[in-house]
Amino acid sequence: MSGQKVSYVQITDREYDKFINSAREVENIESRVQHQLDKQEHQLRSDFNNQMKQIKYKSKQQEINIQRLDNRLDNLVESIEAKETNKRNQALSWLDEAKDALVTIDSYRHNKFSPNEYRKLQQKLEFSSINIENEVYEASISNSQSLWQEACELKVRLEEFENEWSSYFEEAVKSNTTLIATCDAQTTLKLAFDIDDGSEELVVDIDFWCDGELYKLKELALIQQTLLKHSENIEVKDFKELIQKSTQYQADVRGLTQKAKEAIILSQLRSDMASDIINSLDDSGFTLEDSCFEGDDERASIHLKMTNIRGDEVVTIITPLSNKENKLDIHFFDKVSDETFKQTRLQNMIDRLSQSGVDCQVPKCAEGTQHHSSGDESVRDFQTVKNIKRG
Repeated sequence: MSGQKVSYVQITDREYDKFINSAREVENIESRVQHQLDKQEHQLRSDFNNQMKQIKYKSKQQEINIQRLDNRLDNLVESIEAKETNKRNQALSWLDEAKDALVTIDSYRHNKFSPNEYRKLQQKLEFSSINIENEVYEASISNSQSLWQEACELKVRLEEFENEWSSYFEEAVKSNTTLIATCDAQTTLKLAFDIDDGSEELVVDIDFWCDGELYKLKELALIQQTLLKHSENIEVKDFKELIQKSTQYQADVRGLTQKAKEAIILSQLRSDMASDIINSLDDSGFTLEDSCFEGDDERASIHLKMTNIRGDEVVTIITPLSNKENKLDIHFFDKVSDETFKQTRLQNMIDRLSQSGVDCQVPKCAEGTQHHSSGDESVRDFQTVKNIKRG
């Protein structure tokens, strides 16, 4: 028989559900998120609000600059013709109307929303001016009327683009603010566990129990926030993508509550397994000499070292694999090789774990150790185990 045995143990659904159901969140996530929003929304939105004020002010100025551009083309034609019978004067009047229209267009962010269209209209204006200089008044009038109408149509489109951009900008700011508040609300989680004589409360560091996932999501949220503070060059499609990501990140952050809850319960169940193993070996005359978590980290594997009066030693390692499954490594270091005694200790372990609601595979010799009567010497160095740095 090998001095190193391997088994795979899995917490039963019944035992796992019992622990999960006994752990209650003292304060739900919605109230924590709302608290964070109330606490920090002014600070988070101050820069964005200033930017929105500028946009709204500019929009108001645009409305002021509209003047006669909202009049229908036919009314404007009648007005000019009634006032000016001379073709040259009509051409000059239409040229002035076209110039005013372009001044209004220039107050919009036309380079952002309709690149090159303003430049094309300017070229038409130059042609109208040249026609007047060459006394081709009919062509100038026709050209300026067409230019004026195109400018009015472009103004309408630009207003739609501005409104759409502002709307998505505000939605992106809101979703990012909510994401940051959700991250801040998830810093800690207070759980209440039912115990025999009442309940016990535990404050959980969510980022720790989720292997730094909260920190990573908060970093992504802050990157988004920085982008929004310099949003002038951001397109609507970028806002849509940012909103979609913020929504997904919020769901990811909220899911960390359950993930942390499960992680701490699984850690506790591994500790319970360790207690069962200690008790089972105690029945065989062994006492606990040392115990630790790998890297001094409660999320990692648990290492137990037990010895008896004869100097025999057993090192047991419980390593989390995935969800409720764990790997059980048992290393024997006996003064005198006694196969029957090893089998007795193994059976006591398995029986005790099974009684506690753990499904255990039959222990097998670790691969390549079939002819080794002792376990791996390296596992006896607990100081090294404690100092292991987790990735």
